[in-house]
Amino acid sequence: MPAIVGTNHELRYYGVKYQTEVPVTKFWGRLSIQTVMEEQTTLRNSTGKRYTSYGTMILVLFVPTIEAQAATKLDQIAEALRNIFRVCTPADNVQFARARINDNIDPEAAWLRANVIAEWQYDQIV
Repeated sequence: MPAIVGTNHELRYYGVKYQTEVPVTKFWGRLSIQTVMEEQTTLRNSTGKRYTSYGTMILVLFVPTIEAQAATKLDQIAEALRNIFRVCTPADNVQFARARINDNIDPEAAWLRANVIAEWQYDQIV
């Protein structure tokens, strides 16, 4: 993303209160990680019980409408982030699948918007 927007970007998180609003000139995103289901997938053995969690990660992207070629930059950023999930290799028991872009979102007054969505699965042994 730095190649597309330079240093003019910020990541925020759902549920966190920020003291300032994002400037209308800034590229930014809001990350939401949602657990959809958790289940025990093995009985206890020598390593413990395995639990598998499934969920969705949504990164809401905001590109300032005053930016030259805002729609093109939004597409470039969304595609780059989606592709990260597509080439990820399973590490630390996290796997990503069905990464996609939802760009059919009405713009806000100051920003064009798109969502990058990926489903995840995580195994934990306790």
